[in-house]
Amino acid sequence: MERNKYDLHREVLTHKYADILKSFEETHDDRRIAWNCYQQLIGACEAMRDSGMENSFACCAVNKAMQEQEAEIDGIVTRFTGKVYKGVRWVDVTETDIYSLSSTEIDYETEMRLCELDAEIAAHFLSGDADKQAACERELDCILGGIENGKQFFQALTARNRAYRAAHKE
Repeated sequence: MERNKYDLHREVLTHKYADILKSFEETHDDRRIAWNCYQQLIGACEAMRDSGMENSFACCAVNKAMQEQEAEIDGIVTRFTGKVYKGVRWVDVTETDIYSLSSTEIDYETEMRLCELDAEIAAHFLSGDADKQAACERELDCILGGIENGKQFFQALTARNRAYRAAHKE
């Protein structure tokens, strides 16, 4: 008997996130957002499986939304744990070569600006200044648009820098 593709996707999501998100359920920060997104993804898989939906337009829309949710979860996991998903497991960002994510050479000034933007976005988020946060995010998107696998590169870069700062905190 043929298995439903959303049943398979649910199993993949469970394998990828169940263990790493276990401790996120009782938090009251962005980790809770990751947990909620994960629950929504599982629910979407079950709803699509049960609906028997075969319309390719609807399936593509659901799949795109699910990819966006996964990217959001991955970013939060990387930010809080310093781990990135590589292959079939979560590994510490220090075990990966972040520059292998990009075939584009970036200069030191660009790398530093990315780090500054990360800090500025966090500061504007905490202060509630949505306009300044949006401006920083637009600049970030412009820079990352010129880097192959830019979002993953940025996640790995910021996780590496946070891990470094945490290890060298005085």
